[in-house]
Order: sequence, then structure tokens, then C-alpha cells
Amino acid sequence: IPNKVLVTNVNPETPTDDLVEHFSVVGDVKKLEKVTIRGKFNGTWIVEYEEDQFAHDAILRLNGSELDGNVLVVREYIHIE
Repeated sequence: IPNKVLVTNVNPETPTDDLVEHFSVVGDVKKLEKVTIRGKFNGTWIVEYEEDQFAHDAILRLNGSELDGNVLVVREYIHIE
């Protein structure tokens, strides 16, 4: 299990600090990365945790959670070259 999760359906108005707070309930967030496609943000973030277990817990506990009116989809992050 990698230490990153892919989060989709994030409200574009959600402040970064709120996102960190939301995802910190399962463990320490190391880094957040906003995903843009052709320069446009589509509500997708990569959340990197200090430990693999935190990412696993985030998938189990935070998938389907609500933040700023949006239901978040949290799944394993798979890096494709």
C-alpha cells in the first residue's frame, strides 16, 4: 500500500487548510498536491501521508465523507509514467 491517496470531487472553493484538517483525522499529512489537467483544476488532489497505514485508513474511513457539500471519493493512488 503506497502512502498516497487520490481524492476526487473536492469542492474547488475548499481551502487547503480544511483539506489537510479533514485528512489528518487518520494520520499526519505530509503533502498535498493539486491535480491539473491542461492547466485546469477538476477537483482532484493527491494526499501524501507520513505512513502507508494512514493512506489505507483514509481509504477505509474517508471515502464517501463530505467536505464543503461534496461527497469525496478516496482511493489508492497509482502513479503512471
